[in-house]
Amino acid sequence: MDSQREAELQNAARHVVSLLRNALTSESSSPSQMAEGQVQREQVTAGRMIQGQANPGDRVQTTMRLQRPISVASGNSVDQSMARAFPGLFKGRKGFIPTPKKRHARSTPIQFFLLNKSVERTPKASDELLLLQAGLGRRTIIIPEDADHSEISKLLLEMYTKMDSLEGAWMLYKAVGGSGQRKLNIVAPEAEGNTGSYLIKTAGGKGCLYIMLLQNTLDISPLLYSAKEFEKMPKARCAKCFTDMPVQLLAVHVQKCDTDLCIDISDCESEPRDYIQNLEIDTEVPSISTNVEDDHANLRDEFDSSSAVIDVKVPCPVCSALYSEDFIEVHASTCGERIQDRPNIDLEITEQHEDNQNSLTELVSKLKEAIDPTTIFSVCVTREDMFNRGLAQWKRQKKSSPKNPLRVTFIGEPGIDSGALMKEFLTEMMAGIEAKFFEGGNFGKNLKYSITEFQNDNFRTVGEIMAVSITQDGPPPNFFMEWMYNFISTGEINKHQLSKADVTDADLLDLIAKIETADDTALLDLSEGIVACGYTGPLTCERKEDILSAVVLHSCVRILPMLQQMCKGLELYGLHKMVKQNQPLFQPLFVPGHFTKPDADFLTMALLPVLSEVGSVKRQRESRIVNYLQDFIQSLEEEEVSSGRESRGEDDNKKVDETKDRTKENAEQDQITVSSFMQWLTGQGHVPITSAQREKFKIHTEFDHDCQLQYGEHNLCYPLVNACSCTVTLPTRHLGTYTEFLDIMRQAVSNSREFGRS
Repeated sequence: MDSQREAELQNAARHVVSLLRNALTSESSSPSQMAEGQVQREQVTAGRMIQGQANPGDRVQTTMRLQRPISVASGNSVDQSMARAFPGLFKGRKGFIPTPKKRHARSTPIQFFLLNKSVERTPKASDELLLLQAGLGRRTIIIPEDADHSEISKLLLEMYTKMDSLEGAWMLYKAVGGSGQRKLNIVAPEAEGNTGSYLIKTAGGKGCLYIMLLQNTLDISPLLYSAKEFEKMPKARCAKCFTDMPVQLLAVHVQKCDTDLCIDISDCESEPRDYIQNLEIDTEVPSISTNVEDDHANLRDEFDSSSAVIDVKVPCPVCSALYSEDFIEVHASTCGERIQDRPNIDLEITEQHEDNQNSLTELVSKLKEAIDPTTIFSVCVTREDMFNRGLAQWKRQKKSSPKNPLRVTFIGEPGIDSGALMKEFLTEMMAGIEAKFFEGGNFGKNLKYSITEFQNDNFRTVGEIMAVSITQDGPPPNFFMEWMYNFISTGEINKHQLSKADVTDADLLDLIAKIETADDTALLDLSEGIVACGYTGPLTCERKEDILSAVVLHSCVRILPMLQQMCKGLELYGLHKMVKQNQPLFQPLFVPGHFTKPDADFLTMALLPVLSEVGSVKRQRESRIVNYLQDFIQSLEEEEVSSGRESRGEDDNKKVDETKDRTKENAEQDQITVSSFMQWLTGQGHVPITSAQREKFKIHTEFDHDCQLQYGEHNLCYPLVNACSCTVTLPTRHLGTYTEFLDIMRQAVSNSREFGRS
């Protein structure tokens, strides 16, 4: 409606303007008549002036009176008047508006570094010079702010001609702060690719962007000094051989340049090629090259000068590869590093382990980001039969999903879960899973073959609990056989890597032992068990290896359905997919040998006592109790080692009487280990998974010197543990001697595992 009304007003105004213009035109239609009257009056006035009948000013006044009505307003003045009267409708005639000059986009110099292959860290200083001679390495390129991906690719291709073979298969990386060889992190491109403004912002005016190859490798053989890659580099001339070369390469060249290589033209002017052939035979070097062009005409032109230079290729003393003398020193230094680094294998393994820990920390952090905080996955259990009750409650929870944060409540205890209850619950659940669903020794375990558990989807629940434990700071399931983890991460079984050590079933181990000692007759007696394993070949001693491999393969293949069901549970938080993509990094979380149990040194280093002033009586008592605590932890480790030696003398797969088994189980429950003592203090009995968690793991040790004022007269007082804040308060009044300390600590750990005060 507003636009229609505005159009009507404009039409009305135009109509008024047209009427005014017509009126003005009619008034000015007879300018000639008015001009004739003016001429006549001028003549009469002139005659009167001659006769003295009129004043001299009469002509001027008459003329002015006649000229005033003749003046007609121009079209411009009318338009201007209408624009002033109707500013919203008439803008007036637009004058010439000059086109603004286009501002040129700002350009910024950015350092790039072209690598010859895919690496994880920045190259060494010696490698940088190696890459520089090959036309790779560091370059500074002016990047316009409005450049798109294709323009940037063109600029890089002009600077690095070897990138033409990559066909765009490269990515940009940036080094993390620090010194020495630094880790490279990918610079994620935008939807339109790498733009100029994005790269300028990413570089930040400092640092360097590394060009990483995705699938190919580039040749690092040295280029000629006249190559296109060296055109923009400042040149300098060698004072010995008079060869122009980039300044960056002159330092290496000067050290090896020999003036004896300069030969007189008279010695080789007649037949230069014959001279070169003779020189090749006399010096017994594999190949000869000159610092002149390959063309024979150019070669003769160079020999017409005062001297010529012969650049001889010599073999590397380490790898026997042929390189020019200008480059052999740089190459030999890198080859030497490879040999010298061999004694430092432990250092490389340590650095690689640290890198893996950093990468594992990042992966676990990504898993934590997948937790859905919209609701709580609550589990309420009692401490009696915690594993079976926890497994049942886990499956019955319908209001939420294990993808939500886990919160645990122990029925009958006032403890509120802020992390400690959950860790203790996951610790007990992982121990129960290992005991009930797995079988094997300390070097790895296999899933138990159970169709009943498979029908009840218990293996899927086991996978979910493992995923929650890894993601929410619980213990890792590092008790898998390596072939099981390989199947989880690849989906395949490498039958050639299976051996007798991968068999954990007692019946199959017994069958293997009988087959190894059987003759042809005994093999026939074992035919039923052998055929049940899927072997259908001849039962002879010559085929024992085939029979044994069939039994080993059968022990693994029969549990694949259970393993696949467990993988469905591991899909929680995207863990299974991440394991497939990062197989080496996740292996320590599933295969034993990487994460060790907490020992006395780890637990002692985690203690953080809050001591009184130096020199005070309280400080002396506190220091003495800290020593008692350290001795107590070390004694637990010694007891655990001694009991482990005794258990090693027994056969792991030997079937014992049920009564003996129960007695042994009760004894293990009553035994205090370093892990159980750590769980009593903090709720968790495992070493934290990531390096960041291990650095933050501290047990605050406080001291109560006035328990009598708080509790009144009493003869016995136990330590007070706050597992949520990892704090233990020790009563100094009742821990005067190590014997008293030992008795009170053992009673406290054995009889007060629940959260609360009695």
